[in-house]
Amino acid sequence: MDQSLEALIKLDEFFQLRNLGVIRDADDDSSKAFQKVRNSLKRFNLPAPDQAYEYVNGNLRVAVAIVPDANSEGNLETLCLRTLDKSKLACIDKYIDCITRNNTPVKEKDLSHAKLYSYLAVGAEKSSHHARHKPGLRVGESAEAGVWKWDSSEFVRIKEFLLELSS
Repeated sequence: MDQSLEALIKLDEFFQLRNLGVIRDADDDSSKAFQKVRNSLKRFNLPAPDQAYEYVNGNLRVAVAIVPDANSEGNLETLCLRTLDKSKLACIDKYIDCITRNNTPVKEKDLSHAKLYSYLAVGAEKSSHHARHKPGLRVGESAEAGVWKWDSSEFVRIKEFLLELSS
């Protein structure tokens, strides 16, 4: 985080910014993840919000989003998996269980990545057309391909964060 902020601050255009949003994975502790971002902002004398999804107003408005949300562990992959229907998740869980039973355990910290990429590896269907996309897309590519249901309630908070950031 510090390296990214340092690089951003060094840009000539930095002082033209009006809004700065930081999005970070919660990993195994959403509070710790938020605090790390907050501490980095303070180290560079930038406004630091007291809690996630709260804006600090001033010459530069700053906010921090933690995904999948401010109270859960996980990451962007966890958020995307939350939008899948239960039957698809059950299939993925069976696959991961089978792999684990056959002496290839998936570490708990890697579970959401394993599930999401298992889903994408088979060419998951696009949410809008019910057609299949090409197998093996990464998260950003799958978003562009229309795999995720953007109207899902799971995405409301992060969409509001991004909309507020752009206003």
